[in-house]
Amino acid sequence: MNRLLKGLVLFLVALSLVFSFCACTQKGEAASAVEKVTLNKKTLELNAGDSFTLIASASPTDASQDFVWTSSSSKYATVSETGLVTVKNTTDDTQTVKITATSKSDSSKKATCTITVKVKTTVSKIGMITCGPGENASESVVISWHSPSKGSYLEYTDAGGSVFSNSVANADCNEVLSSADWADIATHYRCKVVLSGLSPDSVYKYQIKDANGTVADTASFKTAAADTTNFSFMWLSDLHTPSGSSSYIKRINELISFAKDQTDLDFCLFTGDMVEKGQVYKHWNYWSSNGLLKNMVFAFLPGNHDYYDHNSKTRTTNAYFMDVCAYPDNNDCNSKSVADSNYWFIWNKVLFVCVDSISDEGTKMSSAGTSVSEQKAWFEEVVKANAGKYDYLVFAQHYPFFKEDNKYCDYGNYDSWYPLFDEYGVDFALSSDEHAYLRTKPMLNDVATELEGGKVKTGTVYVVSDQTEGGAIDSLSNSASPTAKYAAFNAGGGVAGAYFTVTSSEMTLHVIGQGGTEYDSVTVVKKDR
Repeated sequence: MNRLLKGLVLFLVALSLVFSFCACTQKGEAASAVEKVTLNKKTLELNAGDSFTLIASASPTDASQDFVWTSSSSKYATVSETGLVTVKNTTDDTQTVKITATSKSDSSKKATCTITVKVKTTVSKIGMITCGPGENASESVVISWHSPSKGSYLEYTDAGGSVFSNSVANADCNEVLSSADWADIATHYRCKVVLSGLSPDSVYKYQIKDANGTVADTASFKTAAADTTNFSFMWLSDLHTPSGSSSYIKRINELISFAKDQTDLDFCLFTGDMVEKGQVYKHWNYWSSNGLLKNMVFAFLPGNHDYYDHNSKTRTTNAYFMDVCAYPDNNDCNSKSVADSNYWFIWNKVLFVCVDSISDEGTKMSSAGTSVSEQKAWFEEVVKANAGKYDYLVFAQHYPFFKEDNKYCDYGNYDSWYPLFDEYGVDFALSSDEHAYLRTKPMLNDVATELEGGKVKTGTVYVVSDQTEGGAIDSLSNSASPTAKYAAFNAGGGVAGAYFTVTSSEMTLHVIGQGGTEYDSVTVVKKDR
């Protein structure tokens, strides 16, 4: 027994020595200096509500692996003691947060992950409803909307109808998901219908239902007349609506109200930059959520901002514009075809050719897009195909044709377009982007022509619209030089709008600013076509 007891004591002593050695070894490892801290991710993109565990490690491997975690903005992202990141975003735009792991043993050693926190908007009901002109706006309109599920459909009736007697479903609502790579939106169904066979110069009301019978608010539209009946339309641009500031839409409502004090408005032409960043869904949703689109037809064109990535000003794609806006699918004509964001329509006896001037940049940057030469060929075919159907011809794009009294704008491609405008008798060439109102003298062969009896009888009038973003509607003054080669009126920067009145014999531009005052106007006499 003594021998066994002695052996057990020796075993326990040896075992304690082993543990002591290990402890000393571990203690020595903990004391090693930290040379570098790394994370398993340097950058991340997360939607609000998501979480992700970051893993930090220090080198060398025998250095302390204890860290302090911090967030540059706990308002948008928090981090736990173990590196669990939880993101949130109560704003309407993308936010950037830096999560840092700092060594406890050496605070100078740290690593950071930059997290892009996107807004996560759930499409929980029918929305983004827009109504655009049909190819022949006297008998058709285009209506589009977004739905969270398959099977939504549209019902409509005339203005006096008490029952929505006409029902239109669209296969797209059952099988086509949005193709746009939204930065802040869940998957949704993009629905679009063309209502045809409508009566000219008539008001209709419509509503949209989902498969469960949930009904969106009733809206209305008015068709064009089929002849030369007098009409008027609003022309606006450059709102750059970001996250929902009420002042943005207020500008448009004010300008439309000023115009309605003078005339009835049939529709609104908006020549680009609807939003600040095209990839941000909430920027577009601001248009449809405030009721602005409910009771008027809008003909939208894309601007450079409508193409933008959510966190930069990189021209990306027209997919966001096409996912939201309602317009006729007539971007091909006989043998020519251009990007889907180019289209045309006839309202009464005016032919509107709407060109995506940003698309040319897409061609230069990648295989996507449409070149100006392709657009020119398409324009010619559209005009020829509609010969005899119109009295006036209006061309509209976002990029400006002119910037100053004596200088045209290169990226508006004036040099490329004006020979065609001369050949086919374009009455007004409308453009935007400059955030400043400018109107040229009537131009023919790049030479200013004179008014005859105070009106335009030959040549094309080129107009650059003012912006609608701003603190208040401005008063305007003409700063065009008497020796200007191009400009008859040059108001500089400001916030103003324009509307057109059209009769069987002439078409007049009216520019309105502060208080609804008319600051400029010019009348084009109907050409003999």
